[in-house]
Amino acid sequence: MPVNLQQFWGKLGPNGAWHPAVCHMIDVGQVAWRLADRALGPNFRRVMARAFGVREGDAGKWLSFLCALHDLGKVSPGFQAKCPEQFRPLAHLGFRRTTSDEGRHGRVTFEALSAILRSRGFPAGTADTLAAALGGHHGSFPLPDGGSAGCDLWETSRQEVVEALRSVFGIRWEESNPQNAIPASTAMLIAGLASVSDWLGSDTRFFPLEGGTTFDIGRYASEAEAKACRALSATGWADAVQNLSAAAFGDLFFDAGPDGTRQSWQPNEVQEVCGRIAHEEHPPFLLLVEAPTGIGKTEAALWAADIIAQETRQPGLYYALPTQATSNQMLGRLLAFLKQRYPGDVVQLNLLHAAADLDKTFEELRSKAGAIAAGEVEPENIGDDENAGAKQATVVAQEWFCGHKRGLLSQFGIGTVDQALLAALTTRHFFVRLFGLAQKTVIIDEVHAYDAYMSTLLDRLLEWLAALGTSVILLSATLPAARRRALIQAYTGRPAAESDAAYPRVVIASARGPTEKAYALPLGQTRDLAVAEGPNDPAAVIDLLAERLADGGCAAWLCNTVGRAQEAFRAVVGSPVAASAEVILFHARFPLEDRLARERQVLARFGKRGERPHKAIVVATQVIEQSLDLDFDFLVTDLAPIDLILQRAGRLHRHPERDRPLRLLRPEVQWLPPALDKHGVPSFGPSAYVYDPYVLFQTWLLLRARQKVSLPADTEALIEAVYGPQDEGNLEPPLRAALAALKQESENRRMREEGKARKFILPHVGAADEVLSQMELYPPDDDESAQRLTRLADPAVTVVCAHDTPDGPALDADGREAVVLAQRPGRAHVRRLMERSVRISARFWYCYFDAQPRPSGWQEVPLLRSCRLACFRQAEIHVGGRILRLDPSLGLYESSSPEE
Repeated sequence: MPVNLQQFWGKLGPNGAWHPAVCHMIDVGQVAWRLADRALGPNFRRVMARAFGVREGDAGKWLSFLCALHDLGKVSPGFQAKCPEQFRPLAHLGFRRTTSDEGRHGRVTFEALSAILRSRGFPAGTADTLAAALGGHHGSFPLPDGGSAGCDLWETSRQEVVEALRSVFGIRWEESNPQNAIPASTAMLIAGLASVSDWLGSDTRFFPLEGGTTFDIGRYASEAEAKACRALSATGWADAVQNLSAAAFGDLFFDAGPDGTRQSWQPNEVQEVCGRIAHEEHPPFLLLVEAPTGIGKTEAALWAADIIAQETRQPGLYYALPTQATSNQMLGRLLAFLKQRYPGDVVQLNLLHAAADLDKTFEELRSKAGAIAAGEVEPENIGDDENAGAKQATVVAQEWFCGHKRGLLSQFGIGTVDQALLAALTTRHFFVRLFGLAQKTVIIDEVHAYDAYMSTLLDRLLEWLAALGTSVILLSATLPAARRRALIQAYTGRPAAESDAAYPRVVIASARGPTEKAYALPLGQTRDLAVAEGPNDPAAVIDLLAERLADGGCAAWLCNTVGRAQEAFRAVVGSPVAASAEVILFHARFPLEDRLARERQVLARFGKRGERPHKAIVVATQVIEQSLDLDFDFLVTDLAPIDLILQRAGRLHRHPERDRPLRLLRPEVQWLPPALDKHGVPSFGPSAYVYDPYVLFQTWLLLRARQKVSLPADTEALIEAVYGPQDEGNLEPPLRAALAALKQESENRRMREEGKARKFILPHVGAADEVLSQMELYPPDDDESAQRLTRLADPAVTVVCAHDTPDGPALDADGREAVVLAQRPGRAHVRRLMERSVRISARFWYCYFDAQPRPSGWQEVPLLRSCRLACFRQAEIHVGGRILRLDPSLGLYESSSPEE
């Protein structure tokens, strides 16, 4: 009896609605074709044409055909029997269940498609690779699971589906001469495209369920093409910018006057060299920029990325930074850049980190996208720059790209490095993240800032990005030579040479070329920085601040831990200096809305165009250490690794045009020494839990012999004096013995961290079989669980801080904002709950809150799923004689007695 292919169901909806599997496959194939044609660059199509052995112009239809086959495994007894109502008509036609027919349809796709491709002349390895990539569209590549694909009628029907789709997409088997082996990197691109196409093709807003009707498949395919175009347009994929005309540096970076005039910037030496290299070298390549803080590395990277986009015909970038605060600030700079670069275009820009939804600039971009989608405003009406009087791009954040696992698919993105590192971890749909990064230039800032664990992840990511043909730009002011060589080797796959160019430098390395090239940059203006060992007593530090700020000025006191910052702040506000100075505390243990408010306050007061106070002291942790464009007149800092001391010094006299008090005309850093035992051996206290004690020891030895440093002339020598080979023969025996013990501990710690990273890291690019068939995925299928793997840190729990009121928990002390616990909260309430959230890692309080039940109504909300409620009574929580306090000026802290 003839079989109507439309009888095999593929999607189920409410009230018995369903969608034929063959129709869903056509939907997905049409989406893949439109994506390959409109949103993906020519290099992607070239890679695919080479893999399939077809002409470049035919790559799109072959991709669409293969992506359509992703659900071939749904034509199997295990899948069809999941809906008894749909299976009964098939049973009447002779389709039978088997005793072992519960196999996953992705595995059936793999086995059935591999056999069909082999029968059509595809080499066995190529057939297996393609089938695995397509069968893995649910997030993991298929493994044999003992299920049955069904034979006889089932097998015949699958072959008929393949032939029907081959006709729909105009495929002729004889056109193809596929490679004998498809690289794992190409398989990742195919797997990523198939998954993204499946997500769009499963959206019933664009592809309504068609079950129960009989229609012509050819006509349906034509209608599906139109639906795919609408889906791409509605979700923002069709907004991929195509403006690839050359742009001068001064057209992209300038100061705009209130009367509409522009003062274009002229590129400095760093920016000129980066632009010239990007013009002369053929991507993909690694561009590593080592130059002092505040010299314009961001503009150099953006300009180089723009030139790469012109060369590859693929605009797009992801800018990765170490923290949420630095990502938030960089969002505004990237937004301004995109507005100038793509006038008249609609540009997709996404902010990626856990608290992105709370950033006001990002919220405006999402609202703008919603207004355009609702027809409330036309893009051309919101793209003008009123100050500069010139047409600008309309930059938006489409909701689709803000969804689960989709952030890196946005053409332009900015966020923490963690989001990029997820692509190097064995998490579900890691290949979607690789697919997203492959379509853009990746910029990673502050690459020196990562420990051995994160560095291991980063190195593997660089290996995969090189294989995917992705150019990478790395930025650092303080990079040790050994780390530089490791980064270059990770990208190129070969040992890196010793650099013959002194700091500051730019290094270019190609994964295809024979070697890397290094370009020395002019030192530029050298400044002498006074470096002095300060007092270790808080009262003496305050006296020092009072003396230096006697005539006004702005100082920063950087602490290595939140607890120390809170103690320092209390000491400052309790001293006479607070009477005449604005005192600000900034760290990460405030509820999120308070932390963001302090971040905005610090940027407004001490940024380049801030309303600078006459006298101020900012007590802060590492949140202001890197990437934030802040300027202070005087700096006090806890002892930290030398590269981070130099980073902290980068906040000192950062804006040379600024007028400063006479006492503070010379930039000065006072570092606070560790306590010494009777043998003169230092003890680093809580700082030893934050930084490697061996590195702290070496930094202490270095700084105690210094009164000044000349930057950037001394930068490389200072870094290598701590991180490079050491001569410890001149040290006193107690110091030498202590240092040797710390060095061994440091090496052991590094090996442990690297070992932990390898538990979750992707296999090497060359291990295709391991990637596609033997890799064990990290089980949780949510971003929060996966992101815990990007950094080594003490366990932490996110709590929502509420008040215990007579009417129940509320976000305000008066009880007006009741906390929704039993029902799913609305979007506005979710935002308010997250604004009152803070992460707790202190062991006692972590264990306490982690043991508390999670509110039932929060379980359906990804942002809240892992959160607990912390209900404070009169700003305190008492547990077992311990007290957790939430103070509006100090943030969260523990006190031992109510009288403290």
